[in-house]
Amino acid sequence: MKTLKLIFQSIFSNEPIMQARSQPWYIAILLFVLSILLATYPTYTQILNREGSTFLSGNTFSIENALVSFTEALDEEGVDLVVISETIDGETKYYLDNQGVAWDDAFDQTLPSEEAYPYFDYSVNGTTRLRVFLQADDQNNEAVGEFASRLLALPTGDDQIGSFLLLTKSAVYMYVYNPAALAEGSVNGEGFATAFTGTYDEVPLGTNLANFAQVDQDGNVIDPTEVSEYVNLVFANWLNFFDQSFAYSKSVLLLAQTGLTLVVNAVMGLMMSIVIFIMTRGKLNPNNHFKFGETMKMGAWSLFSPALLTIVAGALFPEFAGTAFVLFVGLRLMWLSSKYLRPVDANVVPNTTKK
Repeated sequence: MKTLKLIFQSIFSNEPIMQARSQPWYIAILLFVLSILLATYPTYTQILNREGSTFLSGNTFSIENALVSFTEALDEEGVDLVVISETIDGETKYYLDNQGVAWDDAFDQTLPSEEAYPYFDYSVNGTTRLRVFLQADDQNNEAVGEFASRLLALPTGDDQIGSFLLLTKSAVYMYVYNPAALAEGSVNGEGFATAFTGTYDEVPLGTNLANFAQVDQDGNVIDPTEVSEYVNLVFANWLNFFDQSFAYSKSVLLLAQTGLTLVVNAVMGLMMSIVIFIMTRGKLNPNNHFKFGETMKMGAWSLFSPALLTIVAGALFPEFAGTAFVLFVGLRLMWLSSKYLRPVDANVVPNTTKK
């Protein structure tokens, strides 16, 4: 019970940190691990709650109407873009395969000097709202990437600039531009408002993009006569597709970013103990008798408060979730050193009582 009381007091007081030297070593290890995990939690939840469809959660610039029109065109033209899998040498890969009418036969519009990429076009009042490109079987990912780079490198005022959805064999890319800026001719290729990148690894096999206008996510038939609901349900299918396309990338990002944050936090925790040890080495420091193991305990006990503050900061300011712990550890060290670890000033002459 006394140990639990000290742990609680260590949140807002430095005295328990000094007493930590006499506490069991396993308590210090437990607090160190717990603090590091708590400090990493905001980063973990921030990435875990991220969805692929988030890029269209704000101003969609009426892109939902463009996606509905594209879905209808796929159905009308008999173009079936289906997610399939292929296993080679024990490795399964997921692709988007056209199992219907050839793309070139259904859509024949091309950009100047880009005849290898016919596209579906959706325009309103002469302003392009969406172009959809499909990677042909004989085009590799590098060629498609170079094509996308050329679109993003277009100069301001070029009428080729516009929102586009690029469906490649193994990935999907989407860049959305502000229609008002396009009409004014005031943006360049890199002036997109929002963007998305995903893969088909977590998209259910057999998913057919042409069916997005036929059934909703629950398998119910969509009634096209209810226009508003029809648009919402078809758009919801696309948002679900973007979520699924982002799932694999999110899992990789979750592992990498959380792991990196965990390592950084652990290093900061160890540095806290080492700095405490170094600060108490001076001859004039009243704490120069502290042993290395004791300062390691003190450092571990000092981390609990910054960890709790990191959770609060991560909830209030998610963008600072990854750096908050480093900041709070530094502040805790400054507070601890100013109160307990300062050396004695050799120039100060102690008061003596006159006889």
